[in-house]
Amino acid sequence: MTNTTARNLVFDKRKTEQMLKGKKGVWDALVDRWDYHVSVMTWDPPVPADKQWIMWDVAIIEAFLHPEMVKAETVYPLKNKPQRKITVYTRLDAEAMKNDYWKSIQTYMNMEK
Repeated sequence: MTNTTARNLVFDKRKTEQMLKGKKGVWDALVDRWDYHVSVMTWDPPVPADKQWIMWDVAIIEAFLHPEMVKAETVYPLKNKPQRKITVYTRLDAEAMKNDYWKSIQTYMNMEK
């Protein structure tokens, strides 16, 4: 998945904290990790990292689990070297991916009770 595609899956920090903070264990660890990365970040992210985060890893996992949420295209990776083709995801349904992610998290949290 290209960066230009994955960058469309952006999570809001406020919602993420609402869903995870205070739930203990891995859930609080995920919120703490976000805060840690913001505190040590030495680059300018494409979105304001203290308010939003691009979920690159979630994007590729959701694409694998739900191919209907993405558009795949077969392309040559380099224009000047057309020896082989690769398949890349060029579009994703960010809202569907977010909904599936939070639904899965809620299901797992309910199993812990």
